[in-house]
Amino acid sequence: GGEAHGLAGLAARAAARLPLPVKETLELGYNAVAFRRLVGAIRRHHPDFLYERYAANTYAGLAAARRCGIPFVLEVNSPLAREKAEHDGLFFRQVTAGIERRLCSRADVTLAVTGVLARLLEEDGVPPGKVVVMPNGVRQGFGDAATPGNGAAFRRGLGLPPDALVAGFIGWFRAWHGLERLLEAAASEAWCQAKIHLVLAGDGPAMPALRERREALGLNDRVVLCGPVPRNDIEAALAAFDVAVQPAVTPYACPMKILEYMAAGRPIVAPGSDNVRELLTDGATALLCPGDANPGVEDLQAAVLELARDPGLRQRMGAAARRQVYLDLNNNGAVVT
Repeated sequence: GGEAHGLAGLAARAAARLPLPVKETLELGYNAVAFRRLVGAIRRHHPDFLYERYAANTYAGLAAARRCGIPFVLEVNSPLAREKAEHDGLFFRQVTAGIERRLCSRADVTLAVTGVLARLLEEDGVPPGKVVVMPNGVRQGFGDAATPGNGAAFRRGLGLPPDALVAGFIGWFRAWHGLERLLEAAASEAWCQAKIHLVLAGDGPAMPALRERREALGLNDRVVLCGPVPRNDIEAALAAFDVAVQPAVTPYACPMKILEYMAAGRPIVAPGSDNVRELLTDGATALLCPGDANPGVEDLQAAVLELARDPGLRQRMGAAARRQVYLDLNNNGAVVT
């Protein structure tokens, strides 16, 4: 396990340094290897269908399923041809886009995690009505351990004052999460007077910049960067939050953090983008900020303050969010766009 993980990480770092044409050619070439392996596995194990999470330049799953005569189900979490072209660079853009369109169009079932994503796929040439919208979810029972006692113990472990009101985020720290905006909000006089402490639980590429900004703003006493939280302690960490915040989102994604906040019964502050509104209702299960996927500091600050000043609203919103996520989970509904 550890050795395989280390080799995979080494391979990923080496691939990231390759020129784009070489990297993408290797990705395309790997389909021949993957096809043989998948056909062999299908013939050995006789699955009812093949389920694949879409990766750019990968079509071996569809080819193997067709060769063996079994259905092919494709899960799509992002429009990777667009995403890579915009953020990472893409040399064979038309090839990658064509493979994406072919996969989504020819799969027996194509699943997208949001309606926004389904519409983007249709804009890129997938036939209307082809994509089934199925949001992400949480395991049954997640949030049951988000109790006041567990939350209080987690707070004590962080050395937070007993009267602190905690705004928190838990997840992987990347630049597009907008966490620096929460530091700016934490520096405000209003948050200081309301005794709001900010807890950012996790790690990632944005951590060094966040440490530097916390130092520059003089927030070491009111902002805790507690590092990665073991999986078994995540519910306790969520229970420690009086307000759970998602400061920014990718506009077509279905954020797991929001679903976990909901299941843990936390009152939520989040962007008011269309994909978030597929999960949350402003004023009922969350306070949603203007600014689409990237709210400004002032709006995030004001929404957290509103919840900080109203314990009854926090309780009602958290309970409503938990009811909603379990209603959706138990209904297990999917929507065809």
